[in-house]
Amino acid sequence: MAVTPLVGRTAWARSFRTPLREFLRTETGGAAFLLAATVVAVVWANASASSYETVWRTGVSVHVGGWSVSQDLRQWVDTGVVSINRQRRSLR
Repeated sequence: MAVTPLVGRTAWARSFRTPLREFLRTETGGAAFLLAATVVAVVWANASASSYETVWRTGVSVHVGGWSVSQDLRQWVDTGVVSINRQRRSLR
């Protein structure tokens, strides 16, 4: 039995190849997903502003042993985006 090397993918990513995942990997698929998400967010924010804000204010906590971090969802997203941008800049 031949052993195939693991080339840049986790076992999870290799085993779940679907037509949807292949489509989303293309520029058209990614653009369609972002457009749909934007339309849903705009409609939701304008239809029920209070429920939209409630979701953003939802508390999210991570606990590991005696250590914990608690922030609302908006802070987690903002912090994550800043971290990703910093990482991308350092790779250039």
